[in-house]
Amino acid sequence: MKKFIYIVSVLIVCNFILYFPLENRIENDAIKRIEQDSAMYREEAIQTLDSIFENYEGSNFGCVLYYNMLPSYELVPSSKINEAFPNKELNELNRLSELNSIYRISPDVVKGLEKTEIGTILNSVWLANIDRGERGIIPLNGYKTKQSVSFWQSGWAIGYVHRNSEDSYSCFLVYPSMVGFFDDKPHNSKELNECIENALDFLVNNRKSFINGYVSDDYIYDYMSLAKRERIGAKLNHFEEDSTQIQYGSINDCIANSKCRVYIGSTKAKTYVLRYCNDYDEANMNFYISEHRKVLIMILSISGLILTLILIVLLFTNFKRRKKVRRRILERIKLHSNPRLFMKKYDDKKVEVANNIYHRALSVSEGDELAVFELCDMVETELGVCLLEETEIRELLRRSNPINFTKPYNAEKLEKANKIYANLQKDKLTYRQYIKLQNEIESLYKD
Repeated sequence: MKKFIYIVSVLIVCNFILYFPLENRIENDAIKRIEQDSAMYREEAIQTLDSIFENYEGSNFGCVLYYNMLPSYELVPSSKINEAFPNKELNELNRLSELNSIYRISPDVVKGLEKTEIGTILNSVWLANIDRGERGIIPLNGYKTKQSVSFWQSGWAIGYVHRNSEDSYSCFLVYPSMVGFFDDKPHNSKELNECIENALDFLVNNRKSFINGYVSDDYIYDYMSLAKRERIGAKLNHFEEDSTQIQYGSINDCIANSKCRVYIGSTKAKTYVLRYCNDYDEANMNFYISEHRKVLIMILSISGLILTLILIVLLFTNFKRRKKVRRRILERIKLHSNPRLFMKKYDDKKVEVANNIYHRALSVSEGDELAVFELCDMVETELGVCLLEETEIRELLRRSNPINFTKPYNAEKLEKANKIYANLQKDKLTYRQYIKLQNEIESLYKD
């Protein structure tokens, strides 16, 4: 019994001590979990980006964001051509001297385009793009949106995206910046509109265009996802603007036919890079630790409660046994010699003997060893009752086991223990014999 009480007590102590290393383990696991999640979500974000670009050959595509049949252009006089085209090499390359009439997008529109935040215009642009293709309709005229009036007078705007690397891409706007005519005839808005419309048609439908023809209204969902970063990025990883990589769009060319040239310009690009958002680390770690700590405390509390209940049961059982074993011998004599015990199945002789023993036991003191032994002999012989408990016999057997004296080896004690152990294996002991053997066993453990 003592062994079980000891084991359960050790388990209870270990149960509470385990909390500290396990809590530390939770913190370490939280760090590893954040690292694993970061790698997993980074891969998820890159896969999402891959899925957007998988429909296109190469790493570029665009979509028509805005289409306006009444763009705002101004005529540039021949004397100010160099102001419109300050780059002399570009002037020579495009033989601008042959262009007798140049219409340049008005300066306020250019200024509006340069200041445009791509992500902020898409809702309005999307509304405009719904009506693209309906001739004579002005989807957005500026007054119906929160944007500046000038921006919506560029003719059209293509949202263009370029993938720079596995985890980086850039978005910018492409638009017609100028229209030049070769003849000296006056040109009206209808002809101007026709030129920029043809240029848009070439970019959208002709595979030989400098953006490979990957421009379609069908791509607007993908473009919006990239420009607004709605569907890309996963929890701890997000595509964030990289302010260190401000660059101009890669579109700088013109579309020409026998009558005119439409010069294409672009706004500055906004570059986005996949970055780890460590602002979420502490919150996610605290949440992870808090949840697992609750589970740990619950498990340890339940196991501790169960072990405590087991210990209480063991202690109570042991207490009852010890109380029974340690009961004074006179109490045992009185208990087993009570005349009532022999009246249920009436035995007149035993009632008489029991009465005699019980009466004498009331007047005998615990210290009168001879009288106590005499009463014990009477109870055992005349009443046929054993005054010893099984636990007392087992305890003698345990302590007198010869193996106890093999380490360290003691030949003399082993011989005595062997005789005692053999006697205990025979007939039932009387109380007198029990006391004698108990004293002999005690002497074995004395130096």
